Amino acid sequence: MNKTVEMRAQKEESRILNYSLRHAKNIERKMMGEAFARLTPLLPLTKYRYVGFGSEFFNDFSLYHQTLGIRDMISIERDVERIERCNFNQPYKCVEVMSGTATEVLPQLQWSSPTIVWLDYVSKLDKSIVDDIRFVASQVVSGSLGIWTVNAHPWGGHEDQETHEKVKQSDWPKRRLDKLRNLFGTSRTFPELTGSELANWGLALLFYEIIVDEIQRALNDRNAGAMAEDRIEFRQCFHFRYADGTRMLTVGGVFLKPEDKKKLGEDPFAELDFTRDGKDSFEIKPPILTGREVRYLNKLLPHNEKEMPKVGWLTAEQLENFRKLYRYYPIFAESEL
Repeated sequence: MNKTVEMRAQKEESRILNYSLRHAKNIERKMMGEAFARLTPLLPLTKYRYVGFGSEFFNDFSLYHQTLGIRDMISIERDVERIERCNFNQPYKCVEVMSGTATEVLPQLQWSSPTIVWLDYVSKLDKSIVDDIRFVASQVVSGSLGIWTVNAHPWGGHEDQETHEKVKQSDWPKRRLDKLRNLFGTSRTFPELTGSELANWGLALLFYEIIVDEIQRALNDRNAGAMAEDRIEFRQCFHFRYADGTRMLTVGGVFLKPEDKKKLGEDPFAELDFTRDGKDSFEIKPPILTGREVRYLNKLLPHNEKEMPKVGWLTAEQLENFRKLYRYYPIFAESEL
């Protein structure tokens, strides 16, 4: 996709979406906050800095300040036209809005203190995002947590969204592969792929593999001349997939020196059944329910899935999905503030 067209599309999407009202995103945000709290053996959460894309809603910023007490918060805003609105909607004094893209802003920051970085992109993984990933992995201190979310929706359909041409289904594998190569230029050419692997959640799996690989490459370069006690490793804890209309992928984990690895323990996230340390993802797939239905189901929980009674208006899969997510499930209501 032409870069100008892509950025225009991303800008329009970010103006349309209210991230407060997306079920899966809302659930993901709460799950990650619960995992962040497991970092306390290293440092009180109040000592961490949080860096992300707050937009004008600041949903994650408000949540993590309220529940975790984080007071040093930086929101990166690339759209100059929205800076005034973002500053107006700034929820707390401790949130600073910085103008520019992540690529421009990240090098301006100091990286001497532990940081939770969640770069929640609306676009597909590409070379510029890979550069951001490598920069963060090369700079964060031990105890920091890096998270990246990207659009992993496969190209396809009856019409090419860029050219508006009618496209036969048999032509899409090659088109998908061409579009993938356009994202990375000469940095990655994917000679082993045919394009058929990129349908459904196949693109998400490929993006997952690239993100983890780029983190490791950056750490290999960083650790090359370091003493054993100063070498940093990446411990993955997040691998989410969800679709609030568009298929999205989130990958994240903790950067640790050996000493901090011991402090944190063998598996600090063991009690959280949504964390993942490999390529098997946790799919956030909440059923759409009324408030009354949610309250009824909550009365049946917590329960082992074998003990859950059947509910006539939910399939077994929907019921199981709710059981996994019920503590984080949002109920939206109209309110005048």
